[in-house]
Amino acid sequence: MSVKPLFCSIKKAPNIVITQNPIFWGIPNKSDYEPQQPESNGTVDSNTVQKVTEFLETFFCLLCENALPPIGKDYLFSELVHPVFRTVDYRIKVWVTVKYIDEATIATQFSQYYSH
Repeated sequence: MSVKPLFCSIKKAPNIVITQNPIFWGIPNKSDYEPQQPESNGTVDSNTVQKVTEFLETFFCLLCENALPPIGKDYLFSELVHPVFRTVDYRIKVWVTVKYIDEATIATQFSQYYSH
């Protein structure tokens, strides 16, 4: 989508009146951008994956029980969706999507997290 620019300086002309809206030059179209999906690279052993998964499940359960206040909604932890584990610079990095159930609307809520 192209927009015809309208340049003016409010400092130079404080009493300016805009008499024309920006003109669209093209029809908006869908972007072809595809974000890179992280993948496990096999650098984390299965025992560590199990321990980290148990920790994350406990953490997100507690987060929903208002033991930790950031969410502030009536969400019920459902599951971890496709967690990805990697060792980067001797640290374990995790990409995970957490599936919640909103108890007020009975809707499914997905939140994505990445450990730094």
